[in-house]
Amino acid sequence: MNNANRLQLRNTLDTDVPALLGWMLDHSSRRPGNAAVWRSALPQHFDTRDGHYRAGSRKCVPMPRSGLGGRAVQAYNRRYEGLFARMCNASTAPGDGTAPSECAPYEMTCTARRTDPGTSSLHRYYVDSGCCTARRERLEGLPDEVTGRVLRWDVADLFDVPSWHVDNADCSHFCYVPSLYGEAFGRLAVLLGGG
Repeated sequence: MNNANRLQLRNTLDTDVPALLGWMLDHSSRRPGNAAVWRSALPQHFDTRDGHYRAGSRKCVPMPRSGLGGRAVQAYNRRYEGLFARMCNASTAPGDGTAPSECAPYEMTCTARRTDPGTSSLHRYYVDSGCCTARRERLEGLPDEVTGRVLRWDVADLFDVPSWHVDNADCSHFCYVPSLYGEAFGRLAVLLGGG
């Protein structure tokens, strides 16, 4: 579920991502079997230094990783890593001597505060806007911290193919690349199946 509009995010990644993770954890903790899945941002290849869209962007250009020191083109994913490091711990081996699943690096245990005034949380929106008293009170009646599992669905590498960014066809997210759907959704199936 894509909930950016629902949360009315209007601050920065440093306030929006913790708020969104908190909402995801709150939602996924309501019923057994619910899962919170975070999909990586897809690469952009605009005619700027880092490939990200700017007001003056006019065309697409190939941006091979070598031109960025081998780093992933999508800088947002690098920013997410720091935010996940602050709020989450990667899964570890089960403790019974067995090896962790192949999905362990993508399974995070995260903690967020439902009423954190420093993030653009639903609670902050309710307080700032004066709306939704019953919803605000519901959040205030729950434990402030919510902890749960977030599955990291990383697919940016699949879509980071510089040769596709030609003829100004699609500088950004490749919403329609059916040949990649199988691999992308295959990764999601493995995550949801736990290995």
